[in-house]
Amino acid sequence: MCLLAIAWGLLCLRAAQHYRAGFDAEKAGKTAEATRELESAVGYCAPFNPYCGAAAERMLALSRRVAESDPALAAEIRDRLMRTVRGARWLLQPHAGL
Repeated sequence: MCLLAIAWGLLCLRAAQHYRAGFDAEKAGKTAEATRELESAVGYCAPFNPYCGAAAERMLALSRRVAESDPALAAEIRDRLMRTVRGARWLLQPHAGL
């Protein structure tokens, strides 16, 4: 049980690091870098990991924000999000609402 708790903690920690890096890159106007970092955060999926879901929501918001100025980039961000979310499924589909 202790190993599971450690593994869960490490997944959350890594997701938090990528989420923060994505947030900083987005703030700096680096959309491609922000997308990569947020995608990585979504990939560190674990039950009750708050950063995973927050990163998925942020990617979706980023896609919507750039949709008018760059529809191709918006589609790419959304595609990356959907691929990452689908790749993280196990018994349940995380972030199925997206």
